[in-house]
Amino acid sequence: MVEGIDWASIVAAIPGLGALVALVVKDARKPRLRISEGPYPYMCRFLGTNVMWRFITLDVIADKGRSASRCVAKASILSHPPSVTNLRREYAIHWADIPYSGRSTSAEPVDIWNVPQRLDVVFTTPNTSGQSMLAIPTALHSAMKYSTSVPEAVLPQGQYILKVEVSCENGKGDTKVIRLTSPQQWQGLEAEEMTVKHRLRRSGKRLYLGKAYLPKGRS
Repeated sequence: MVEGIDWASIVAAIPGLGALVALVVKDARKPRLRISEGPYPYMCRFLGTNVMWRFITLDVIADKGRSASRCVAKASILSHPPSVTNLRREYAIHWADIPYSGRSTSAEPVDIWNVPQRLDVVFTTPNTSGQSMLAIPTALHSAMKYSTSVPEAVLPQGQYILKVEVSCENGKGDTKVIRLTSPQQWQGLEAEEMTVKHRLRRSGKRLYLGKAYLPKGRS
């Protein structure tokens, strides 16, 4: 027997090592949601109406060949025009083509496989002027049924930075930051992906680490 080796400690550690390996393998097999495409504009006749709507959408898929269960999505407002004061910090946004209730502010969870599921983030209609609306169920319902807007979902004309997060019950999620242009004319709704850069900034004599949002691919 080789001297100087603590065989008792090694043997004692084997069950723990096996449990760790099993945990790593189990985690590796979990589905991972991925925002695969977008943001991009999408024009459609909304829910059987004859009026064209314009959406800013993202495509979401599940990697690793497993279904991601009860997936939800939310949008957080990181930056907005100074004159806008009625926004919440966070909104549950709607999966395209999924039924919803006009009485609920929560979007219906969905199961996602390795086929893209469209996620609607913001929309405009010909009835809107100088604004867009976050794609929350109550805003979609109000615009479709009554051609009116829900004040808490309205984004007046200007530029906004949004963080979109997708998550599921049995795996990992994904995040994307976008810059949204809420237009004067409804057809002008646009968005682009942003990257987050941390940079040193100065406030008087104090230096601090701040965030800058830049279009993807631009340093």
